[in-house]
Amino acid sequence: MLESLGYANGQASGLRALAVGKSIPVLTVRGTGGGAGASLVVAGLAHGLGRYYRTLVLDYRSGEGSLASIMGLRVRFDGRSVVNGEVPWSHVRVPVVPHVDYIGLGRGTIERMTIHHWRALAVLMRQYDLVLVDGDGQMLRSALGNALPLMLLVADGARSMGGMAADMFAAPREGSLGLVINRVGSVTDCRQIRERVRHWVGGRVEIVDFGGLPLARLGDSDRQWRMVGREDFSLPSLPDTLIRLPEAVQAWLANQLMDGSMNSHRVSGQGMGMRA
Repeated sequence: MLESLGYANGQASGLRALAVGKSIPVLTVRGTGGGAGASLVVAGLAHGLGRYYRTLVLDYRSGEGSLASIMGLRVRFDGRSVVNGEVPWSHVRVPVVPHVDYIGLGRGTIERMTIHHWRALAVLMRQYDLVLVDGDGQMLRSALGNALPLMLLVADGARSMGGMAADMFAAPREGSLGLVINRVGSVTDCRQIRERVRHWVGGRVEIVDFGGLPLARLGDSDRQWRMVGREDFSLPSLPDTLIRLPEAVQAWLANQLMDGSMNSHRVSGQGMGMRA
């Protein structure tokens, strides 16, 4: 994966050498396309997971459409400021809620980061129990030596997913994959999406279905949303969904991360009760 992102073998080896000490679980939230709702899910998780884990949220974007803009955060510095030598990583953190901080990496930062920058970020990340990534977390997992792939996929029910395997990122090869389906109009649509995701990941990956989001596109804008309902398909309200989702994801994390690396309070759960 590192090579596919354009990193040399020598740099990849150097990053793997940073994997010492505390191993930090990394949860990546990925969408099946722009506007799928992945950043909205990250925003909901960021506001909820702080009840269970000390959480660091990493955003690969900056400016309009970034996670910071969705959450209404005032960001003075991002990762580009660190790479430019202006401030350390600790000055880039922005509090979200108690026990949850945000760092915006900014466009093009990953490509410019040296081993020194990764080492400093790894030290900062080890102050937390969980790293939540809006985007591709593969590079961060490699830097911190986390062998357990954790991905929450937000599937866009309003778009065709037939070319998922060819057009998207690499699918997990084993373990567990969380799934949230957004913008669906019927039980049949949900079933078809689940079948496509199952085909994409193969038979060795467990799919944990967290239900659906009650969102639909409003006009041609990816950033304007409205709640949608169908006579044959009932979805809970958006606030209710974003309250239940962190609880269900926390229970999933607690089940997946049994290596003792998390020292936070955990609760049991049976999901959000949002199955289609």
